[in-house]
Amino acid sequence: MPRRFGRVSRQRFVRDRWRRWLRHVGGTVTDDQAVVIRALIDSEWDSLRLAAGGDMSRDAVDARIRLRGDMRRALRSLCKAAAPTPPLSSSLAGVRRARRA
Repeated sequence: MPRRFGRVSRQRFVRDRWRRWLRHVGGTVTDDQAVVIRALIDSEWDSLRLAAGGDMSRDAVDARIRLRGDMRRALRSLCKAAAPTPPLSSSLAGVRRARRA
């Protein structure tokens, strides 16, 4: 969590989170995944900034709830896009076993 929420802190935060998401997805991302990752990073930054501000007004709480919902939806769509497909060799092995039986 950043201690300060300035321009340089945001750049470091974005760079760090981007690297983490690239590792999570598997190294290369599609354009759609890049948009989702950027939305996740922006939502997380805004949520942390609101939490660190100590502002617990009703508007701030509502904003954090909306940001969490946005993050959940973005993460769900990213996980669907990054779901690994089984290798072809294992699929063929299953077909061969079924034919022998």
